[in-house]
Order: sequence, then structure tokens, then C-alpha cells
Amino acid sequence: MGVNERDDMRESVIAPSGYIPAAFLEDYRLCYSLIRCMDPIVNISSTRAIEQVRHDLVNEFIEHEIEDFDLSVVSSLDREVTQQISLWAWQQGYAGISYVSRFGADLTCYALFEDRYELIDTPECIPVGKSDDLLDAADTLRLHLPR
Repeated sequence: MGVNERDDMRESVIAPSGYIPAAFLEDYRLCYSLIRCMDPIVNISSTRAIEQVRHDLVNEFIEHEIEDFDLSVVSSLDREVTQQISLWAWQQGYAGISYVSRFGADLTCYALFEDRYELIDTPECIPVGKSDDLLDAADTLRLHLPR
């Protein structure tokens, strides 16, 4: 692969902050399906889960200079910390985590672990770029979509 091809590939995959690459809208699919989790999903926003994570990951939080673990950490943009929380949940045997969205307390987000659920029906898929939900979210978040 030549230098120009690598540069073209990198540009098609890595977009500046706030921009959604055209390849993402064309290549990825949004699928709706019913699932069955083999294990429980932990509500990481709950007081009980916050206390348990605070206790179990105290060394990781010290390493990341987090003085106290609270709900703001769960919804932070620090991917290393949120991935550490996900790893903790997976190691505890959960099928995934649920948490309150940083965009509104009325929104619940779910992150499911691939090896801990099964599809009950055939997924209905559409290209991400044709999803009204994604287009609405992009508008709300002031993201730039390719024309």
C-alpha cells in the first residue's frame, strides 16, 4: 500500500472532532432486534453499584487522579475509565451495564457484552445514514454530516 493510499484510508476513517465520516454512514448498520441476556445487567447509576465500583476500582481511580467515584465519572468522556468500569462489570458476570446518559437523565444507555446475550429474532437493519434517530441526534449534538 502506497503512502497516498494510507493517507486516503486514514482520512476516510479518522474525522475531525464533530464530523461524521461518509464511510461510517454508508458502511455501518443500525439494527433493531429483541435480545435475551443470559446474565443480569448492572445499573451502574445505582447507589449500590457506585459503592461497589468505588470499592473495587479504588486503585484505578487513584491512577487516573479521580478523587471520588460518582455518577459524573460513569458518563465522562475518559474512555480508559469507562472501559475499566465495563471490564469490572464483565468480570463480575454481568451481561452489560445500563447508565444515565450525560445528555439527559430521562435517557438510559445500555452497553451489552457480545458473549452474554443472544438474539431472539432476526435483526431488522438499515444503513446508519438512513436512521432518523441518528440524524436527529447529530442535529442535536451539532455534528457535521457529509453532504
